[in-house]
Amino acid sequence: MFEFKVKITRFVDDAQPGLVECEFADASGETNRFVDRVPIFKATPLDANSDYPIGGAIDVEIIERKSGRLS
Repeated sequence: MFEFKVKITRFVDDAQPGLVECEFADASGETNRFVDRVPIFKATPLDANSDYPIGGAIDVEIIERKSGRLS
């Protein structure tokens, strides 16, 4: 497994165990955002009163690597 770093930007919902929004920049520099449960991002317990943004990470499996430069 590989750890992919993300920035947790805000708390979305307090449904157990809590939903947060995170973002990362892809190779093209585009910002990508998604929402998931707090434990997915290996973060300490978070809620609406936590200080944002905060660093987080998700475990990913690399299935293919491509070489070369983006144009």
